Amino acid sequence: MKVIIKYYPMIHLLVPAIESFPNEYYGIIFGDKTSKSSGNERFIPEIVLPSLTAKRYKLGVGYDLETDSFIAGIVSLLCDSKHIGDFHSHTVVAKKTIGKLDSVLETLEERIQFSSEDYDLMEKNRNMLYLITGLLKNNKYFAPQITESGNLFGTIDGFNFMIAGYVWNSKQHKFNNARIECSYVTGMRGMRKPALS
Repeated sequence: MKVIIKYYPMIHLLVPAIESFPNEYYGIIFGDKTSKSSGNERFIPEIVLPSLTAKRYKLGVGYDLETDSFIAGIVSLLCDSKHIGDFHSHTVVAKKTIGKLDSVLETLEERIQFSSEDYDLMEKNRNMLYLITGLLKNNKYFAPQITESGNLFGTIDGFNFMIAGYVWNSKQHKFNNARIECSYVTGMRGMRKPALS
């Protein structure tokens, strides 16, 4: 299972997370997905809409599924994209800069795990994609990469981030990590190592 994140959806996943930090954020995803019968299921987010009505907290978000359904109906009138999932952030406020890559990866890997509240929502619709962005304010640059778990990791303007995708595996009867693919991330100006001044 793969999630292919293009240029603009990537921007729309990161910017609201940074804007609302240290509070979490939430939104819905529209796009395309291949059928499970193909044997190589892929989710392709095309429109990533942060929720304007969700309540943002440091350890959670309050959202309304009726509002999501209403917004999904409006989007379906405007374009061919289908409602394929949702996304939200989990934030980390570090007391000091974390300098080692392994420590940053471990910190973010812990934060991108879905909570019991997340799982309850995910269980309501197993056909959806669930993206979680872990965000750590940390003045240390690390080059973008795909982790061993298939998560997207990088640094932008004093933040380390990790994006994980979760999809229901009907054979194993559980949610598994979906591998993130984002070829654009290494070419984004903000993802490059800052020049020494």
